[in-house]
Amino acid sequence: SYPVLDGGRTAQPNYKQELRSVASPLLVVMNSIQDAGGTPFSVLMNQAVRLKNAQLASSRSTFDSYPTSYQNSLFPQPEVVSLRSSSSFEERLEGASKIKEEGNAAYYNNEYGDAIQKYEMAISVFRYLQNTNMDWKSKGIRDEDITEIDNVGENDREKAQVSSFLLSCYGNLALVLLKCRQYRTAIDACNESLRIDPQCVKALYLRSRSLFEPPSAGAVEEEAALSDLIEANKIDPSNKAVRTTLRDLRESIRRQKAQDKIAFGGMFDRGTIYHDRKDGPGGGAAGNKNMTVAQAKSL
Repeated sequence: SYPVLDGGRTAQPNYKQELRSVASPLLVVMNSIQDAGGTPFSVLMNQAVRLKNAQLASSRSTFDSYPTSYQNSLFPQPEVVSLRSSSSFEERLEGASKIKEEGNAAYYNNEYGDAIQKYEMAISVFRYLQNTNMDWKSKGIRDEDITEIDNVGENDREKAQVSSFLLSCYGNLALVLLKCRQYRTAIDACNESLRIDPQCVKALYLRSRSLFEPPSAGAVEEEAALSDLIEANKIDPSNKAVRTTLRDLRESIRRQKAQDKIAFGGMFDRGTIYHDRKDGPGGGAAGNKNMTVAQAKSL
């Protein structure tokens, strides 16, 4: 099994670390050994590790493209495994709801790592990845072995309940991730919310903040955030947080444009315009060796 991180989250396998751990007893003895070309063993080992990682990456490109919370569902806690296997919808929903409440309690106690883990666990009772290869720890994670499971109910009533539950979990997860400045994963959580309900004001609001709050955010991110806030304000004009953030962002964009105009507005106004002149055999000043100073000034 793999180590548990702060908050109880199961670490994803690090194949470079595993390969090194297997080789470490040999490195002490063999580090000075060289191949026929004079390459130290440690260099050969690093090259082998890089090659292995490249091979693994090419076989799991789809998995690597998934949001982090979705990837983590591949490594479930025993509690989640038990709920997934239950044949009772009510039992699954009740168990997942309990995990979500534990996440809420962790959030209010400022235990954000635990809160993130609990929300991800609650979601993964219904939506998760499953590895069909029981020998994946030695062979690695491969796209061909991964199955996506959406156990969201068998009838309209159950599906509506699960959708409402997941919407709440993704919203809470996005809020905690934003507080932890994990902007990219917060955006992913908001996107999942909006897949369920394209008019989810909370998701639009949190995604906008996740777009413009990072120090690296620029004009593109600010415009995307502005679009989200405008849409959220149309859906719920009475939402004070949305209105305030929309006003502040508009003012920030206005100030930035004014500063840019001052800094760069005259940059292209004072340039020199060059005209093609055929004053000599070669054309232009370079082609006329007998050009006078007066003629040169007239160009």
